[in-house]
Amino acid sequence: MVMVRIMDRVEAYHVQGFCHYLDDYWCCASYLLFQALLRGLALFVMLGVRFCILKYSIMVHQVKDFTHLLGNLEGISDAQLQAHFGLYEGYVKKLNEIEEKLPKTDKALANYSFGEFSELKRRYVVPYNGTYLHQTYFENLARDGGEMSDELSKAIIASFGSIETYFADLKASGSSVLGWVLTCKNRRDGRLQNHIVFEHHVGLPVDQEIILALDCWEHAFFIDYGTKKPQYMEAFIKNVNWKEVNERFVR
Repeated sequence: MVMVRIMDRVEAYHVQGFCHYLDDYWCCASYLLFQALLRGLALFVMLGVRFCILKYSIMVHQVKDFTHLLGNLEGISDAQLQAHFGLYEGYVKKLNEIEEKLPKTDKALANYSFGEFSELKRRYVVPYNGTYLHQTYFENLARDGGEMSDELSKAIIASFGSIETYFADLKASGSSVLGWVLTCKNRRDGRLQNHIVFEHHVGLPVDQEIILALDCWEHAFFIDYGTKKPQYMEAFIKNVNWKEVNERFVR
């Protein structure tokens, strides 16, 4: 009996010790698992942050497809559109090229007279606006673009006196610039105005929402009209996508 009790106690001791061992094992395993999870989470966050920084710093601008306009505009030929599309694609390419080079360029060498970083910065807005003004232009073209909304019509009359005066101002502005005419809504007072923009970036006041873009560079009309810019502007007006312009006005 005494031996049995001794053996029971020894067995109980070993069982208890084994349980403590198991507790230590699972505690250690849990700790290691927790550490692994923390490291994995930290790595995931770090990679996510690096991806976001890379995506932000080198954003790839895409060429939009406007081939639906081919064969669907009155007075603007497919040959003219195809040439225009090619020039627009060139601006997208240059925009991506500048955005790729800027982060890698030595900023310590920046200088008003000349420096690679300085020149890239100075010219950045040209392909940027060249890209997105062309997209705005192509988007406000359509064969059957609907009619000007009552809301937009009232705003034009309030700003210009009449619809006829607005179009006269638009065409006169186009005759005055090598670049763009942009019908804009002023964020400060809500007035509509036609602004002329030289090249792609010179002349636009602040606080303007662009609702209509008219490309007045020769590349927009020379195949069809040569030097007859007024005829091109008449054709443009016939093809305005008023559905798009109406939506821009109320945004």
